Amino acid sequence: MKRFLSLVFLLASLSTFAQAPSDTIEKEGRHYYYHGLDLTSKEFTDVLNTNPDSKLEMKKARNNESVAKGLSYGAGLMIGYPIGAAIGGGKPEWPFYLGVGAGLVLIAIPCAIAYKKHTKKAVLLFNDRVKRVAYRSVDVNLGFTLTGIKLQIRL
Repeated sequence: MKRFLSLVFLLASLSTFAQAPSDTIEKEGRHYYYHGLDLTSKEFTDVLNTNPDSKLEMKKARNNESVAKGLSYGAGLMIGYPIGAAIGGGKPEWPFYLGVGAGLVLIAIPCAIAYKKHTKKAVLLFNDRVKRVAYRSVDVNLGFTLTGIKLQIRL
């Protein structure tokens, strides 16, 4: 009877381990959460770097972010300079500076969109791998043999 109860407890514990929560990254607004903690930009990158596929996507995202930020700063300078010059009493070349600034903004927008797309894909790749590892199928077979009872567990 003791062995039967031990076997029942063993089988019950296998089903409870299978329902453990996975370690996925969740997004709410502009914030990313891992294990319920709000991640900083560096922590977010460090977590994604544990998966080679998401690391590659995050590298693409960072490159797009760098280009978008550089172009945005340049656009701000090109648009802000004639405004500052006009306030200071100078006579800037409005069409040139505003045209170049607007052109830089138009180039920066697709880069910012690509950054978001690659970041989202990196998170999806990370979460997909975590779910595949967390929800491996466990095959449990219990049956009778010529010498007694057989318990077989396959991962």
